[in-house]
Formats: sequence, C-alpha cells, structure tokens
Amino acid sequence: MTITDYAAPGSTALAIDRGLQTSDVVARVRKVQEIMTTLMQENVHYGKVPGTQKPSLWKPGAELLLMTFRVGTRLEVEDLATADAVRYRVRVVGFSQATGETLGEGIGEASTSEERWRWRAAVHEKEWAATDPDHRRIKYDRQGTETKQIRTSPADLANTVLMMAAKRGMVAMVRVVTACSDIFDQDLEDLPTDLQGTTSSGSPRERATVKRASETKPAATAATVTDARRIKNIRVFGKDKQNYAITLDGDPQEYTTKDAAIALELEKFKGTDHTIRLTYESNDWNGKTYHNIKSFAVDAPAEAAPPPAQTPPTDPPLTAGQIPFSR
Repeated sequence: MTITDYAAPGSTALAIDRGLQTSDVVARVRKVQEIMTTLMQENVHYGKVPGTQKPSLWKPGAELLLMTFRVGTRLEVEDLATADAVRYRVRVVGFSQATGETLGEGIGEASTSEERWRWRAAVHEKEWAATDPDHRRIKYDRQGTETKQIRTSPADLANTVLMMAAKRGMVAMVRVVTACSDIFDQDLEDLPTDLQGTTSSGSPRERATVKRASETKPAATAATVTDARRIKNIRVFGKDKQNYAITLDGDPQEYTTKDAAIALELEKFKGTDHTIRLTYESNDWNGKTYHNIKSFAVDAPAEAAPPPAQTPPTDPPLTAGQIPFSR
C-alpha cells in the first residue's frame, strides 16, 4: 500500500521511491562481475596501476558497461581557460535509454597545465636555444638522464584536453551508475608514470601496507573459470567462522571466500538444477593452495525437451478373409 491510498481528496499525493530490491542490486553487481570476467580484457578495458589495490576502469571498459546497461550520456562542458592554459570541466550525466530517467553523473577535468601536456622535448638544440628561458627546462628521470624540454602551445592541445575531461567524467559516472567502485578504480592510468607510484586510492600509510603485503604474500595466479556445475556443499570454517568453502558436483577442489554475500547467494542455488561457473584465483599460503572466489555466474537449467509428437493410431491390416471383392 502506498501513501497515495491515504491522500485526502483534492490534495497532492506524495510519491515514495522505495529504490531497487535487494535482488535487483545483487543482479546488477553480478552482471558487472560477469562482464569483467567474460568480455573485458586486461590492458584493453581495464588495467592495474602500480601502487593501487584495484584495477582502473578504462574508456573501452566504461563504454562496454554503458552498452550493457543501456545508459546514455549527456555532456555539460565548462570552459575554465586562462591566459596560460586551456582547461575544461565536463559534467557527464547518465540516463536510461529506455525511460530517459537520470541515473547518475560524474565530473572530469583536464588542463594543458598538467605535466603530460605542459612540456615536450625540444626537437633540436637550436629550438632549445631560441626558446625563452622562462618556457624551457631540463627534466631529470630516476636514472639521472636529462631531457631538454620546452613549453607546449595550449591551443594545439585544446581538443585533446577536452576529450580527456569528457572521458574522465564518463568513467566517474559509470562507476556511480553501475555501483562498480568496489571493483574498478577511477582512470588512474592517466597519471604520469612518475606519479603512479605515489598516488593511489589511499593514504601513504595505506599504500605502504599494500607494498608490505605484496612483499610477503605470494602473487595469485591469473583468474580461472570453472566448468558449469551444480553446487554440492557450502561449509563455514576458520576460527572466526567467517570463511566459506564451496564444492561443486564432480569437482574435487574446494573454492573459498570471505565474502558472506557471495556465499549467501550461492546458497540459494544449492539443491537446484542451476549450474554455477566460479571465477577464482589460486594462492599458495603456508604450504596449502587456496582457490579464492572472485565472482560467479549462474546458468539457468536447460529446458526439458518436448515429448515426441504422437502419431494418430492406425487400423490393423486386413486379413485375406476380410478383404471385400466383387464377382
């Protein structure tokens, strides 16, 4: 019963948006995970930036999610140019292509003052010598190699930074609309190489923790997908009783997770004819190999084949004595 049932005659009834059902949210998150594991390719649709915990979502990956969920985009561009730099801020609004309803938005900004566009290598010693001293510099890399650089012309990069601002806003919007921020980071591959190791999704202390963990914990193998099988058993183990082990029919392996949401969703398909495909990574720890579940996909049971068509009964053949004849 909605609040409109209690509205007085002639009054304006209020509408309550009760949001998505839990099953809808789970289905949407599962869909993102399925797209990532089955369609997306690392270093094409997403990539891992050094010093970060999650892969960053790239433009091709964001476009794939937009197509999957039928999300359209509308851009609002703000020109913030100064005398020394071209700068744009783009607000990207995502809306449902089916209903036109606004689903979320993201903001991206880009400027020719960014390190990657502000400077370029001098093409010749004469160009370096002819450039105003205030518009040139010597850049050193970590090996001590020096490069003579001069300022770029902002006008030459106006379209480039506009497209970059739009892309950053689109990726931000996709992460909001599809609720995939726990899977993908913002497009951190845009950072210059010398900044990628110092800027991540956390404080310096958090980044140090990630580094220490990577130094002591063995690297996981590449993600693997199981064959489609029915769930055989789900058990809880560990001192804190917060670890779950899943076994599949005909598969001797155990697959583990600490994610209670995944375990609870898998529990729903135990004892049914649905088959499950688990995506997992294997880790060796204290002399034992663990197969850690990253995501899963559900295959609906195959429909039963229709019964063969019934042919109408036929009369038995006549015997010689039953065959009529005429003289």
